[in-house]
Amino acid sequence: TLNRINPKLNTKNKLNKCSHQDLYSLIWTIYALAKTIYPSTVNDLIASFHLLISSFFFYL
Repeated sequence: TLNRINPKLNTKNKLNKCSHQDLYSLIWTIYALAKTIYPSTVNDLIASFHLLISSFFFYL
């Protein structure tokens, strides 16, 4: 009965979807920020790669 009065109660909240470009920009921004916080990873390729992957998982 309450749903007939206010039909918005039946709708599920939809997540706002971002474009691939927005996701790419966000991950690279997090990565660049983390590289400035941890400057020791500049010359270490493996640590830089792990930092990039962790930036991606931070978003998820």
